[in-house]
Amino acid sequence: FAKLRTKSIMASDALDDTPEFIERAVGEALLARSISLDTFSALGPEDLCCLVKSYERAWLPTDVASLPPMGYYHWVVGADVSCAAAVSTYFDGLLRKQQASSWYASGQYKIKSATFCLYNAFQKVDVRCEASFPGTMKVFMLDGKGIRSEVTEEIWQQAYMSSVLRSLNRLPKLQCLKLLPILPTVASEKLFTDLTKTLFWKGRALGCDPSSGAHDICNNWLTVSVNSYYTNLCRYEQLVQLFEPLSAAEPSMVGHVAVAMHKLGRASEAQAMLDAAIAKDPTLGPLLCAQAEILLMSGQDKQAVNCTREAVRLCPSDVRAWALMIQAYGKLKAWDTMLMLLNEAPLKDFRPAVTATGAPRPHQRTYPPVRPDPARIDLDPREEEEEGLFDGAQPPEDLPAANLTEPWLGAYNMLVEAMNHIGWDKLLEIRAAVFLMREDVEQHNKEQQAAAAAAAAAAA
Repeated sequence: FAKLRTKSIMASDALDDTPEFIERAVGEALLARSISLDTFSALGPEDLCCLVKSYERAWLPTDVASLPPMGYYHWVVGADVSCAAAVSTYFDGLLRKQQASSWYASGQYKIKSATFCLYNAFQKVDVRCEASFPGTMKVFMLDGKGIRSEVTEEIWQQAYMSSVLRSLNRLPKLQCLKLLPILPTVASEKLFTDLTKTLFWKGRALGCDPSSGAHDICNNWLTVSVNSYYTNLCRYEQLVQLFEPLSAAEPSMVGHVAVAMHKLGRASEAQAMLDAAIAKDPTLGPLLCAQAEILLMSGQDKQAVNCTREAVRLCPSDVRAWALMIQAYGKLKAWDTMLMLLNEAPLKDFRPAVTATGAPRPHQRTYPPVRPDPARIDLDPREEEEEGLFDGAQPPEDLPAANLTEPWLGAYNMLVEAMNHIGWDKLLEIRAAVFLMREDVEQHNKEQQAAAAAAAAAAA
């Protein structure tokens, strides 16, 4: 009873809007991340924020010892980390979000120190900001050997760019993850575009997912993420303005510019730019893929087949070229050829941009207060009844297709398109005509064995 009573009058240790993991020992999350620095790949882990909190009693009897400090940590996506002052602003927001104690509590939790970790994917190092409250903030760089170094402006720019690129890609499946708006202001987006131009030639060091094409200067996590950002927002004009000056120095970037121009309605200009670039270097596979993509959007499917076949011949391991060729044959309704290409394509598993977090095994976590959902405050009671119609019924099973990623998702969509055009039975018939199925081989072997047994019995 005494323990329950003591727990009931203690303040909450949770932040107002951010769930956190509780460490077994203070500093274990930072230690685990430091040990894992050499194992990170691609864009590295999400930004990590570690806090140390202590419980301060409003009154403390002489026979009661003070509680030891405790460690907490959470991951962050979309935070403004353009400079040390921006990180300090994030810390200030956490101080304000620490839940205040109730009037009947015997004390309250206070944040004593905070550490923010940014992984620099260009240099494979960790940039860390350590702050104490009250006190000052220290900024340093930590490599895989545990050596601390001073953070230069170039290192900080690379770390900031790495953080933004991680935010633009697929979110990791993390429980204690704080999501913030990505590039919310005009100034932040301008800094992002300026750093894209500055770090363009270093983007090759980031690597890329195989489904985006052959790994080169125009297909890496930097260029692909920037291209996806503007394409998803349908801001093709800004994409052309950003990549067109770079295409003058790197011809393979003409593909990105031409596709954006075509979507802007400048088809003739895009085709002329592509023809000139291909005439200078006909061996550039990305340009052939871009031309095939434009031809497919224009309905010129036969010409797209020729482009993709040449791109596959130049780079047989380019998954993007194979995907475009499969799509072109699908447009031509050549389902048998499409099935054979799907079987022969060098499809590779998706490698996410955000890798393992390097965090310890989760222990306990905090839970922010549950607040009413504004979208459901004025909910019609009849809608609530409709939502409860299926309560207690067996939920539908998860379909494997929902968990597919590129390039397997693209192959699955092509099969679905073929089935919608010709039907399931016709698709099975074409498959049986194109491939020798395992069931057919087994049936053939059984028939041969039965015939041999019958011949042996007749001879006997």
